[in-house]
Amino acid sequence: MITEIPKILCIIQDGSGFGCNWTSYTNRGQDLAQAVFLNKNLPEYLINGGYGTGYNDPIWPEYEKKIYSKHFPHICIWEKSIK
Repeated sequence: MITEIPKILCIIQDGSGFGCNWTSYTNRGQDLAQAVFLNKNLPEYLINGGYGTGYNDPIWPEYEKKIYSKHFPHICIWEKSIK
């Protein structure tokens, strides 16, 4: 059992599109999101990115404050919007 909440959740090159990933890490109904949102204490930061498109927008509404962005590969750091 996890007793401490991680400060950062990082999802890099999640395998969506042609990556043949068996689950979508950004989908709220899938395994990763369910595990993250099971606990009310969310990580302070979310990092997402990879090669390709779709990494410049927030993946969950709880993380809408972009504090860093880099292109090629796309990397975005999002701060938790809710307190």
